[in-house]
Amino acid sequence: METKAAVEIDIRGWPRNTGLAKGLQHATNWIAPAGGRDMGPFWNLPNILSLSRPLLGLPAIYLLLHYNLILPALFVFLGFAFTDLIDGWYARKKKIVTLWGKVLDPAADKVFLITTIFLVDIPSTLSKPFVALITLEILLAILGLTGLVMKIQGNKSRVEVSANLWGKMKATMENIFIYLLFIRRLGIGLNIDFLVLFLWSAITLAMLSIVGHIIGHIIGGYRKA
Repeated sequence: METKAAVEIDIRGWPRNTGLAKGLQHATNWIAPAGGRDMGPFWNLPNILSLSRPLLGLPAIYLLLHYNLILPALFVFLGFAFTDLIDGWYARKKKIVTLWGKVLDPAADKVFLITTIFLVDIPSTLSKPFVALITLEILLAILGLTGLVMKIQGNKSRVEVSANLWGKMKATMENIFIYLLFIRRLGIGLNIDFLVLFLWSAITLAMLSIVGHIIGHIIGGYRKA
């Protein structure tokens, strides 16, 4: 007898035969087979806000910077960066926190922040530490994906997949770093030491976040709910 998958993606309002709807459902069924942990509905306001950062924010920032509209690009960045505060708060307030959101929110942040740094143009003297930051972000993404698979395939609810405290502090440092890059590009005199300070702070916090996730995976892997 064929067993029905445990995960159903909330695709209300979509035509059921759309390729995107089927693709998402097949992908989720592969990640979370029957008996796995339900990731919850995909399409809700917090997840849409998370997706808006890389899908809407980055093209807008690129176009504005392309036409040298630095100040409008800064305001667009700040506006989309603010959605990172709203999505988590709204999800908790409405009690719609899902595994999708826990994974999507930090992933969207990584893409949005790192790509924005590329677009604003980082000074060449900071290129090497920036590469180090990108490498650490990739490692964090791999750890997040590993935690997700452990959580829903092994049904280990104590494995945490969302950003930890160090990761949230890292994102704050990255946001400040990008803001200072915009200020520098506006022609306002800014000592590059400030950029160095916040970039290396982000790198240090990224390393602490990686250690925290590894410890969490080890501990959570042996403790089921």
